[in-house]
Amino acid sequence: MGEISDAMERAREAEGHESPDPVAAPRKPQPAPPPRPVGAEAPDLSLDAIRESLAREAEPAAPRPGAGPEPAHVGIHRIPRDKGAHWASRAVVADPHGTGAVRFPHLAVRIRAALDRLGRSSLLVTSALKGEGKTTVSVNLALALASIAPDRRVALVDLDLRASSVATVLGIEAKRGVETVLAGECDLEAIRVPTDLGRLDVYPVARPTANAQALLGHGAERMLSELVESHDYVIADGPPVLPVPDTPLLAPLVGGCLAVVRSRHTRHAAFREFVELMPRSAILGVFVNDAPERKDRDAYGYYGSASVPSGAGEGSDNGDEDEGAVGP
Repeated sequence: MGEISDAMERAREAEGHESPDPVAAPRKPQPAPPPRPVGAEAPDLSLDAIRESLAREAEPAAPRPGAGPEPAHVGIHRIPRDKGAHWASRAVVADPHGTGAVRFPHLAVRIRAALDRLGRSSLLVTSALKGEGKTTVSVNLALALASIAPDRRVALVDLDLRASSVATVLGIEAKRGVETVLAGECDLEAIRVPTDLGRLDVYPVARPTANAQALLGHGAERMLSELVESHDYVIADGPPVLPVPDTPLLAPLVGGCLAVVRSRHTRHAAFREFVELMPRSAILGVFVNDAPERKDRDAYGYYGSASVPSGAGEGSDNGDEDEGAVGP
């Protein structure tokens, strides 16, 4: 015990002989580091770990829940100008001075005037049967409208859900289409394909479906209303009238209908049945497709609804109405 007391006494004496440093500032007490959560590991600051972190940040972010699908077409689609496959359906840009294309600017001027006069902006292009050229007319009409009115927004929408071809003739590869919008799976902006011609937007069908009537009945009115709100003119390529009931369902939802007949192909009986099934007030006019070139004004192949007689489609005087075809 005596040794311990002597050691403590010597320590007190040595402490009393130390002189404090007058220059040194008093040191501030440093806060203690926050306690690490139980189970947490120290961050890995190795080079490999940093590289992995940078690689993860460079990866595209996963879509947020509810953010909606990405657009179906990125950038502006260039409409093919060559005379490759299906070029006749885009003759307005593929062969603008050819005899098959010069009619469509005239048709566009007349249709625009008719719609403006009626205070409407949407037109459904249809025919009695398939193979009469309604897609050729609807696509070329939309191209012509976009050409003569580059300041107006024009929409070309494919409503022939069972046998669509607008995307094919324009060279568009669509992942989603009108059928997806009608089913409520995405909105119109997700399938809009802007083009390099004026302010023309295309709304294609991605996958044809046999469930067309149910889809059109479910969402066609809403979709067409949205298109009319966002565009100055809406041209719809509709299904043929006689094989399916889709067109009479669509006719009340648009501003008017353009009937397409094919010269020397459309039967009088088929056209007569077409007129009987369609509301007369809905038919704005008749376009004769594939008509031979003539020197009078009928060479344009368009007839306003006022020139469609009440007996349109009646057979010739010899009574052979089933075998007769509509002439130019």
